[in-house]
Amino acid sequence: MIGNISENRRVITKKGAVALIIIFCVTAILGLLVGKNVIGVHSSKYWFFVVFLLVDFLLLGTFIKTFKFFIRKQFWLITIYFLPLFFIYLVAIISSITPIEDWNTFFRIYVPGLMMILVISKLVLLSFMLLGEVISIIIRVCGKLFNKKSETFSKTYKIFTIMGAISAMLIVTFVIISCFKWTYDFKIHEVNYHDEGIPDSFNDFKIVHLSDIHFGSWYKAELFQKAVDKINSLKPDLVVFTGDLVNEKASEAYPFEDMMKQIKAEHGVYSVLGNHDYDYYNNSKTDTTPSQSELLADFYKRVNWKLLNNSNAILRKQNDSIALLGVENWSKVDRWGKYGDVELANKGAEKVPFKILLSHDPHHWQNVITENHKDINLTLSGHTHAMQMGFEKGKVRFSPAQFMFEQWAGLYSTNNDNNKQSLYVNRGLGTVAFPFRLGIASEITLITLKSN
Repeated sequence: MIGNISENRRVITKKGAVALIIIFCVTAILGLLVGKNVIGVHSSKYWFFVVFLLVDFLLLGTFIKTFKFFIRKQFWLITIYFLPLFFIYLVAIISSITPIEDWNTFFRIYVPGLMMILVISKLVLLSFMLLGEVISIIIRVCGKLFNKKSETFSKTYKIFTIMGAISAMLIVTFVIISCFKWTYDFKIHEVNYHDEGIPDSFNDFKIVHLSDIHFGSWYKAELFQKAVDKINSLKPDLVVFTGDLVNEKASEAYPFEDMMKQIKAEHGVYSVLGNHDYDYYNNSKTDTTPSQSELLADFYKRVNWKLLNNSNAILRKQNDSIALLGVENWSKVDRWGKYGDVELANKGAEKVPFKILLSHDPHHWQNVITENHKDINLTLSGHTHAMQMGFEKGKVRFSPAQFMFEQWAGLYSTNNDNNKQSLYVNRGLGTVAFPFRLGIASEITLITLKSN
């Protein structure tokens, strides 16, 4: 790294130096703007921005030396290299004039996401470059120790930089394709759930499980109709939704009202709240305005979806019954709250032989349900989205979500003291942060109860 800084002086021309000085000045001014108007309550993340910028400048010389044979003009090399930074500036300036929530729907959804993808791609490039630098330094030191001359170190960082650039371009390409092609390819996951506690009358009872619709990330309302048609084609006995209807505001769901009313099931449609269904940034409620969760409660009444806020519904067939419990959001993250109250939700349903719980966050099952509520047979959750990226083929499964959630997608079961308890984690119907899915399709789950 130290060698790279000295190389920067030899590589960068006078025009390039002028461009860098301008970038530094703009960074100093707009850094304040970003911190005040964009980062807001998350201002601690500004340190990430500072570190990102520092590594940017330290590795600039490596980038120029590697690609100067492809692009002769150093000005354009520097411009390409700092493109993610320029994009951040642009978003910061525009959002300080016109808040992001007031932007055109398409731009409001895709511009911040594109900024995020560019930054991630740049981090991939910088990671490869940094690794190349470290390896080249090790080779150089070993050469001096053993008194052997080698030009390998001068080629190493170039090889890693090119690898990083290719990886970054592939990430951007695949993500952009996924935004418009793969994100709305809804996949039906069929699960036969066997449990001796299921009454015979409920054998072959079909439940469609939805989660994490995030209407604020749908740039066209018509796309949701495709999902509605698939759901109704399954002819479910019951439809359940495990939270995160919106991103930030209840009004995001209003354009989809008529389509939500189309979803039908013999035993009804039930829902619970997710962490995004409250005042997500704690800045949308005043003393005189209703909270987002209150607005959503009214909205659910309009579309005839029954909201279970720490309450239950008893479903009956012939002389048998099962209990459907629903709790408010329970999260390990303090700012999202632990509102879920299973004991309150279970009142009046204590003697029902088979119980299904709707709880948004799978951490609730792992940390509370399996420890303190052995009478809950099946818990349905969402929240993880399986990080909207990964690989699933047979028993081979990978997603970055597995580093944050022990239960991140699909069916999980535990059998403590011969007491079976299960959890199903839905991969989400919608998206958040950026409308893309790479290797992990949007999910509609069909769970068929089997009484054995």
